[in-house]
Amino acid sequence: MMHVIKTVWVCTLCVWLGSASAASENTVSEDTIWLSSLDVSRIEQGWGQARSNRSVDNRRLMIAGQRYQNG
Repeated sequence: MMHVIKTVWVCTLCVWLGSASAASENTVSEDTIWLSSLDVSRIEQGWGQARSNRSVDNRRLMIAGQRYQNG
């Protein structure tokens, strides 16, 4: 019985640590530099025009269904 309790406790701890780690990945540190704060007028690319916080075809930024406000 004690082994089961230890196993449940360890699993709970792992889930808690994993969720805390995921939450910290979504925070922005104070030394973050958004790409959108940079001058995009000098960017050279194969097609289209570079835009801040937009895709090359002027759509909202999205990767695998996840929308992003900043680039």
